Amino acid sequence: MLPGMKKIRLDLLIFRHYARSALLSILTIEILLLAMYFGINAYIGSQTEQTLRQEVRAVLPDLVSQASESIQSNFAFIAQQTGYFASSHADLFAHPGAFAPIGEKPLFAKAANGSVFQTNLKDGSSLYIASSGMTGEREMLLAEKTAALNPLYRHMVKDTPNVVAAYVNTPGDMNRLYPFMEKVWEQYPADLNMEDYNFYYLADAAHNPSRKPVWTGVYLDPAGQGWMLSCIAPVYVGDVLEAVVGLDVTVEKIVSGILKMSLPWGASAFLADENGMILAMPENVETLLGLQELKSHVYSVAISKEQLKPEEFNLFKMADPELVAGFRELYSSKAVLREIDTKSGRILVAQGVIPETGWRTFIVTRESRVFEAVNRLARLSRTIGYVAVAILLGFYAAF
Repeated sequence: MLPGMKKIRLDLLIFRHYARSALLSILTIEILLLAMYFGINAYIGSQTEQTLRQEVRAVLPDLVSQASESIQSNFAFIAQQTGYFASSHADLFAHPGAFAPIGEKPLFAKAANGSVFQTNLKDGSSLYIASSGMTGEREMLLAEKTAALNPLYRHMVKDTPNVVAAYVNTPGDMNRLYPFMEKVWEQYPADLNMEDYNFYYLADAAHNPSRKPVWTGVYLDPAGQGWMLSCIAPVYVGDVLEAVVGLDVTVEKIVSGILKMSLPWGASAFLADENGMILAMPENVETLLGLQELKSHVYSVAISKEQLKPEEFNLFKMADPELVAGFRELYSSKAVLREIDTKSGRILVAQGVIPETGWRTFIVTRESRVFEAVNRLARLSRTIGYVAVAILLGFYAAF
């Protein structure tokens, strides 16, 4: 052995040669395979996410369009029924002598607060005249004759989807309403003034010169059925506004219809009017927008003046400025779909317009819900890759 040279065992020399010529090549191939595995998974995940995003952009607008068309069809039918309801009352107000109630005549009495109410025909409609209302000969004749339309009132409620009440109100503060209301004098204020409520004044000549059926916003129903919206129509005899008729739909009814919608990706639908006021929303949307829907109201006292929904239920006055800006953009641009960044993450919002009222149907979901399955699969793929790397390192360490 030459001076300065080290002794090397034969088995170590063979191993080093084998490591360089065989194991290093195998290790390089396995590293390349792992790199390909991670790279292919990342590419497939990216392409899947892109495809899913395109699917969302195609499906959500189609779903919101279907929902809007369904609501539009229902509202258009209610408006048609309201027009027919008004024309029937126009005939009665023009020729009251030609009408007579079926069976017994309606009987009236005066309550302790001075209001007038109907005491019989409880399978039909109730009648109420405020203590400050008109009870002259013509008014009492109309109070009697309008009971002749009880079958029509019953038909309007029972055969019109989502309608819970039908009524007529007069400038003399008379109200006839189906279904019959027991102790009506306890529900209405004694000094009820019809012209103070949107279910009357929105149909007058100043607000509705076209004399067609119109929709109110959401208000608190003085008849005790909670948050309500109404389709109303004026009753004219010549150029004299004799009365306003209406068909009521409760917010709870609309919400129940929206809750029945089966939507993908955990999406939910809600309604807002042309000014951004939320009309109806399910619990999922309440959580997302940080609100709590006013589906019901406890009537501790009679509703003596018009009560509308609080301003915090307006999309343009919510606490999150990013949500407000996003919905303002949707309203102004009339875009079908928009991504909005919020404090709790990005959301996807699709909108459709209801021509009958100018309202908006929205379908909203969190972006994280849309890509939840893709992200879960990506995490699983990465976990499998990490396990493979660990096994490979353990194998070579043991070898």
